[in-house]
Amino acid sequence: MRQISSVAVQAEKIYTATKSICWYNKTKLLNKFYLLQNIILIKNKKLFEIKKDVKNYKIYADRAEINMKNFVINVKENRKRLETFISSNRNDQNPIEVFEAVTPSKIEQNRSYYAGVLNEGCEYAPIPLSIALSHLHLWNKCIELDENVTIMEDDLVLNHNFFDLRDKHINTLKNFDLLVLGFNTDWPVEIDFGGGIPKTSLIFSDDVSDRNLTDEQFCFPRLNAFAGACCYVLTPQGARKLREAVFPLTKDTYLLRNANSFWERDFHYVAWNNLGIDIAMTLALSKLEARICLPPISSPKNDWGDSSMQRYQHAAC
Repeated sequence: MRQISSVAVQAEKIYTATKSICWYNKTKLLNKFYLLQNIILIKNKKLFEIKKDVKNYKIYADRAEINMKNFVINVKENRKRLETFISSNRNDQNPIEVFEAVTPSKIEQNRSYYAGVLNEGCEYAPIPLSIALSHLHLWNKCIELDENVTIMEDDLVLNHNFFDLRDKHINTLKNFDLLVLGFNTDWPVEIDFGGGIPKTSLIFSDDVSDRNLTDEQFCFPRLNAFAGACCYVLTPQGARKLREAVFPLTKDTYLLRNANSFWERDFHYVAWNNLGIDIAMTLALSKLEARICLPPISSPKNDWGDSSMQRYQHAAC
C-alpha cells in the first residue's frame, strides 16, 4: 500500500506541476504509470481519475516508459567482443542480459534436442546454424515472457539515445510484429512505402554523414528484405509467426533486386540462398507486420575479419 501511495503522490505532483514534462521524462518511477483516457494506471490497474483536461497532458502517453527485456547474444568463449559491446553501450537505466549463444559443439552434444531444425537439402554451415538457433531460443523466450523483447548481437553500436528513441518509435507504431532497428549497410535493403509508390531498394555508400538526427527524420516503412539480424524488437505474436515460418530451416531462395544502373529502373534479380538467419527472416517477412526504422538507431561493426560468419556464406549469385 505504501508503494502505491508513493507513486500516486508522485503522479499527483506531475499533474499539478506547471512545468512537469521535462521533469517527468527524467524521472524513473519504480511502478510505471500511464495516462490513458483520463485514468492513471499502475501495472494496468486503475488507481484514480484525473480531474484535469487530458488534452493538456497527451505528451505523457506519447512518452510513456516501456518495460522490456534486452538481450545480447554472445559466444561464451569470446568475452572480448562482449566487453567491447558493454563498454560501447553501457546504460544503467536499461540493463542488457547476456544470452549465451548456441555453438556447434552444443549442437553436437545435444543432437536429439536440435533434431528437426533443418529440412532435407538445407545447407546451413555449423556457425550460421548456431546463430539461427540462438535467435530461435530468444524467440521462444519472447513467447514465454509474453512481452516484447529487444534482441541484439554483440558487434553492435547503439545510438547514444537508443532506448529513448526505441520506446518512442514503439509508441508511434503501436501495432507491429517486428521492428528492425539496425542492419548491415553493405547489402541492399528492400522496403515498401505503400500508397502506390514503387517498392524500393536502398543502397548505402561509404560516405558517413556528420549530421545530427532529429525526430522528424524517422520513418518506418514495411520491410521486405534486409541483411544482418543484429538489432530488432520482437512481439510475442511476431515471435510465433517467425518461429512457424522460419523453422525448420528450408532450402529456399529470395530474389533480390540488383541494379544494372541507377537510371530507368534498370535492374535484374539475383538468387539470395537461405544460408543464414537474416535470409530466413527475409523469406518470412511477408507473413509479418514487419517494419524498419530509417535511419537506423544502431549499427553493427560488421567486420568480416572478426565475424563468426564467412563472406561466402552471405552472398547472392
